[in-house]
This record gives sequence, C-alpha cells and structure tokens, in this order.
Amino acid sequence: MFSQKREDGNIGVKLKPEDQREHDAREKALKKCLDDKSRRLSSMYYGALETLRDSQNPDRFALAAHGLRELMEKLPSEIEVDMPAHRQNMGEKVRELFKQWEKAKEITKCRANGSWQGPIDSHLGNFLGKVETFFDWLKTHIPRRKEEVGQMLDKLDGAGQRLPEFFRTRNVENWDDIHEFFKKVSHHGKETNEAEFAEYRFAIEYTLLNLLQPRPFVEHDELDVLMGGGGNNANS
Repeated sequence: MFSQKREDGNIGVKLKPEDQREHDAREKALKKCLDDKSRRLSSMYYGALETLRDSQNPDRFALAAHGLRELMEKLPSEIEVDMPAHRQNMGEKVRELFKQWEKAKEITKCRANGSWQGPIDSHLGNFLGKVETFFDWLKTHIPRRKEEVGQMLDKLDGAGQRLPEFFRTRNVENWDDIHEFFKKVSHHGKETNEAEFAEYRFAIEYTLLNLLQPRPFVEHDELDVLMGGGGNNANS
C-alpha cells in the first residue's frame, strides 16, 4: 500500500509541507481526471474527502469509506464496462438454495426420524441437481468477477491493449484488496485509524491516477534501467 511519512518518522497523515503540496496536487489532478470521466464520480471522491476531513465526526472513517467504495463500484458503469458477475449476489443464491433444501427435506421419502435412508427419490434428486448447478456457478463466479475487473482496468488505462498477465493479475488483486478494505470499514466490520485509512486512500488515488493520467513517456535513464542497461552509468 502507499503511505506517507510523518514528521516523527511514523506512517500517517500529518504530512511535511512538501508532502502536503504533493498531496494537494494529487487530489486536484485526480478530481480533474474524474471530472473528465463523470461529475458523479468526482462528487463521490470529493464528498468522501470532505467527510474524512471532518475530525469532529466520530463516524467519518465509515462514511468516507462508503464514498470511496461507491466510487469504485460505480466506475464501471460510468465508463461503460458491463460487469454482470458483479451484479450476481451469492447471498441471494445461498438463501434460495436453503429454501429448496428445507422444502426437499419435507417432501422426500429418503429422510425419516432425522436420518437419511434408502435410494434417492425424485425430490432429493431434484435438490441435488440444484446443488450441482450452484457449485458449477460458484466455480466460475470469482474468476469471472476478476476478469471483469481486469477489463475495467484495461479500459481505464486507455492504451487499448491488454496488459501482460502478471501485471494485470497484480492490478486486479490490488483493486480487490482496496475495495474489500473500504467495504469492511463502511459496514462497520473493521476498526481503522488515520494511518491505515490514509494508506488505502492513497492506494486508490495512485491507482486511478496511474490509469487515468499515465505518464506519456519514460525518461531515458529509467528506460535503460528497465531494459537492464543501468542508465548513464551503465558503461562507466
């Protein structure tokens, strides 16, 4: 995760003056990028920041996390990326399967006195078929969700090309980790603090900026290093 150093050397949000300028510039740049995509997205982002800055609000972390989670979840529709697997609710499917289980127990003749016996009848067989269908769906659900996130990040990148699988997988995992953090905090399922929240906030800001405002070129020395040349000192 991304973080900033406090003046006392610890990780946190009490930034040095030069860090504060960089921090303000990043906020401004990201708001402009989001404005260019959707005023709705930039409103979510700035609303979350304003909530986070309200130190008198005892629930500010949860409320700010909700805004940033909403930003991440609404981003695909704003850039016209369809994510059908993300609209499928596992909880609903489990609840429906449970109802069918309760019904099957009542009408099957394979269960008597609290125990199972005899050959499988049509009622139990029908339920087992639904269980098989559920697990077939579950087996593909998470990979499909990850692929959808990858497609969204590909489109945000703007290069029009699919990233190499290693980088794409890492980007998807980072996105999921950030989203999971904001979801847990927003639902009051996780306690957090200034330092930890700042890390995840900076992480989503850097992630979005790197995708929405990529650097147009790589400096020659950096390119040499990437290619294994070591920059200007490679031949010295």
